[in-house]
Amino acid sequence: MAARRYRVGFGAIALASLASLLASVVVSRTDPSAVFFLTPFRIYEFGCGALLLFVEPRMKLGRTAVEIVSGAGIAAVLASILVLRSDLPYPAIASLLPCLGAAATILAGGQTVAARLLVDRPMMAVGAISYSLYLCHWPIIFFARFIVGDGVETAVGTVGLLASMLVVAGVMHLLVERRFIQVHGQPGLSFARTSAVRRGDAAAGGPDAPDVPQQGLSVAAAGGATGNPASAGFPGNTDLGGTEGPVGVQFLGDSLVGQYAFGLKPVMRELRLDYQVAGGPGCPILYGVTSSNPARREFCRSARDHALEQISRNTLPIVFTQLWRLYDDASIDVDTPEATALPPVKGTYDKLRLALRPTVEALLAQGHRILLIGAQVDPGCPIDQPRLLPGPLPHAPQAPCPAVSRGAIGRADRPDPGWHP
Repeated sequence: MAARRYRVGFGAIALASLASLLASVVVSRTDPSAVFFLTPFRIYEFGCGALLLFVEPRMKLGRTAVEIVSGAGIAAVLASILVLRSDLPYPAIASLLPCLGAAATILAGGQTVAARLLVDRPMMAVGAISYSLYLCHWPIIFFARFIVGDGVETAVGTVGLLASMLVVAGVMHLLVERRFIQVHGQPGLSFARTSAVRRGDAAAGGPDAPDVPQQGLSVAAAGGATGNPASAGFPGNTDLGGTEGPVGVQFLGDSLVGQYAFGLKPVMRELRLDYQVAGGPGCPILYGVTSSNPARREFCRSARDHALEQISRNTLPIVFTQLWRLYDDASIDVDTPEATALPPVKGTYDKLRLALRPTVEALLAQGHRILLIGAQVDPGCPIDQPRLLPGPLPHAPQAPCPAVSRGAIGRADRPDPGWHP
């Protein structure tokens, strides 16, 4: 049955794509504007990506073939920038070059040498604003010709147009796209109703049970209602699921804590305990620390303050972890004179070390017991995030990560000699 559905789906999409392509070729001779603007004449472009979902699970490429396909795909996209012109005799046929190039790049995956060009920060930034850039680029070009005249044809004019497009697209992304994508009315930390590691006698109200205000926990378990927008994108109730029972532990940190919380849920279900999660996505949750990125500084400061304020309301044990390698000296600012004097060097973590000790000491002084989870082992096998996006059909499963030796794990997780908890 599944094979039949795949065949029917593949055939229907292929037929619709072929019909759209043929119609584009025929109509472009008499009405090229209709071919450019109307959706029926561009279905074949969407079809390239849709058919890829059927091809991907059945096509197994070796390492060399993957590198070749990836390089050819990126080269095809770059070549289309140089060779495609509006006066080409068959623009629909010519547009297959970037479409097939993009399909080849997706098919090859993100672990090739050529694909690494696409995951640099500047490229990812352009990708993030790409839809806004698509919407604003033509109005800017159109009206610039009226305002500047022939000056737009010069090198300076071209650079000015590009800069204007990037600025306008960035503003649209922040004020329009992000505004309607993010969830409003949620707290700066999401309290997930799930399980936690805790001694069994805490669930029964034994001598080791923490003295926690019940009113505060009821708000936490319900997900909170403080209206802090810093919760957008952070694991919440619907993400992690919940269990019945008193809250026995809390997870503090960035989005990484969601992985630990979800992984421990079966244990907590057996113990009949619940847990709560506090923090912010991509934000260092440490006293006096925030992101050095101006676009995220206030967001992370709000998430940090709200998370630490909620933690201070109780004495529950804390599982404290973050993706520490994200927060090097070039990525964070720390509100102490000693840390401010340090240069913003990538790959060094002196600021993090200075901020971690007082944070742990402050949490201990509040009566918390803390499990501090150190640096995670990098398997060299990042998640292919586009595979997680919703679509009509699932992508082929990602290949398993290569094994990491125990010795490599020990070397990666060796404690810093300068840190003495």
